[in-house]
Amino acid sequence: MFYVAKRSLDSLPLAEIGQRVHLAGVNVKETIMEEAREIHDRAVQRKIAAIYANREDSYEGDQEADFPFEEPDAEYIQEQVGLAKRQEFALLAEKYDLKNSSSWLLPQMTARIAEIPLTRTEEGRVDSLAYFKEFGKSPELRGLYAIGMHPIRGDLIAKQYAPENKNYSALVPLLLMPHKKFNGVSYSDWDLNGLDKVIDSSLLEAMNCSFDPTSVQKDELLKIRHDGMVVKTGKTAGNSRNPATTHKVYSAPAPFNRLPWLASVMLFQIWVAHPTNRTDLMILNWEDWDNMPEPLISTTVIKSDTPARIQPSKTTKSMDDWE
Repeated sequence: MFYVAKRSLDSLPLAEIGQRVHLAGVNVKETIMEEAREIHDRAVQRKIAAIYANREDSYEGDQEADFPFEEPDAEYIQEQVGLAKRQEFALLAEKYDLKNSSSWLLPQMTARIAEIPLTRTEEGRVDSLAYFKEFGKSPELRGLYAIGMHPIRGDLIAKQYAPENKNYSALVPLLLMPHKKFNGVSYSDWDLNGLDKVIDSSLLEAMNCSFDPTSVQKDELLKIRHDGMVVKTGKTAGNSRNPATTHKVYSAPAPFNRLPWLASVMLFQIWVAHPTNRTDLMILNWEDWDNMPEPLISTTVIKSDTPARIQPSKTTKSMDDWE
């Protein structure tokens, strides 16, 4: 285990973190493309051989034109690139003990990111693509980008609902939050074009949720949440989990079981979205990113660790493409 002696952002090998995460994505995409090309070429050779098996002449055409190569599905490539990046970052997070460093790492990272200049589009929105390109201007910024875009916040923070961690939880866009906290930039101010490049995939999926929250009554939500907190098996069967510390609603019926995980957290107001945990730096409503919904239950709940509409555009690009 590697330990950072000095509690400073500059003591972390940010350049290495950024480079290794980036290369993990590049390498897996190149591998996929090479393997797909090899399979295609072998198939073409077999096809040509079959066509000319009983002929005296041989194939003299343009193979690329006659048998064009079709690239693998873009979404599949994107998924594999994302997986490779997540795995590489998890290794780096363990190597450099980022979780145990979060108490000083994330506040310093937030302050540093807040200093990155923002530009506006002609429509007056914050230019998301231009902001993304700012992170490509130095190896250290690329490292901060890798940290901020990692979709598994648990690799950075132990208990996300703890008071000192709330503002860095999974419902907080780490690259946008600094500008809301220090510069007064609302989440709804950001341009949708390129927003997928500055918000991690887990939170972005929830922000893209198309479910209409007004289609279900509060009493129904509370019943589903209550039932989903009850332990069904094991020694503690029949006990109820605490919604303020439980990260998911178990055994939710359709269509709620098909919601993106963090959208479910928002809708049922559990875990970091619980009224006793939530903050104004979290995205708590996918239809209004700066809105804090009315609590489902107005009474104060004692927390315990024991059981008790606009949407951002998406691109098919999955790798960092700073120019």
